[in-house]
Amino acid sequence: MNIRAIQRSIDNYKDLLGDELSALLSKMYHAASELNYKLDWSGNDEAIEQAIYEGKPALSAEEPVIEVDWLKDAVSKLLKASGDRAEHINLDLLDTADLSHALTDPHATLESIVDSLRADNKELSDQEISHFSLSYSLALSLFGEKVHEALSDTLDKIHVKPGGNCPVCGNPASLAYIEESTAKDGAPKYLWCSTCHYSWRYSRIKCEICGNLKQEDLHYIFAKEKPSHKVHVCEKCGSAFPVVDQGKTSVLSAFEIEEFVMMDIMQDILSQDIDLDEIFGKGKAN
Repeated sequence: MNIRAIQRSIDNYKDLLGDELSALLSKMYHAASELNYKLDWSGNDEAIEQAIYEGKPALSAEEPVIEVDWLKDAVSKLLKASGDRAEHINLDLLDTADLSHALTDPHATLESIVDSLRADNKELSDQEISHFSLSYSLALSLFGEKVHEALSDTLDKIHVKPGGNCPVCGNPASLAYIEESTAKDGAPKYLWCSTCHYSWRYSRIKCEICGNLKQEDLHYIFAKEKPSHKVHVCEKCGSAFPVVDQGKTSVLSAFEIEEFVMMDIMQDILSQDIDLDEIFGKGKAN
């Protein structure tokens, strides 16, 4: 985690994020930067290599389980940073939570934990649940980052099939980013996973959701005042995917914050009265 880049991103996007969310993210990410997870796991290289070779995510062969004591401590510290009183939330429920697929099925795991928390304390507010979810997900991403780093040598020596799901944990990519153009590679595009923070190369003209390669079905939509933040729309599956064009932005930023920024930008772009038939009728993707 690069806390300097994250704080710089928060400062750069403060007008868009708003004072309240900016302050919350700053406090929580600074608290997260003080956490450290020591991963005692290397994985079964042969099984992981075979999974990747077959086009499956690495962790489908073997998934490490996060240490509960560390998770409880991390979530407690992050909750306190958010301003919530952690004692309102019974973190001991994490002792009995099924964390065996915390990385490969994070949404179902978190949903199950939240259901247990609500059943334990029916007076928990939506804000407390939201802050818990953010704290849990942030702690999990620190664990996930350590896992993908442990697999870096294996991933480097095997050709990873460029799908829309993360080659490490199998979760859908959270956003795409286009690097600045170079004479050698042009402007390559990558997908980024918020669960384990792994990035992988992806085609510029290819739907991130269904893999559609028909150029006439694809289009990048963006506001003229924000050409660096785009929505990649696919006519075939009807999906809209967030893309950050680093070659068209004047500031370096962190993907952790870009994820929040793109939520707002996508809502603004997609809420406009856009004639998709007219767009796709032009038969080109920019």
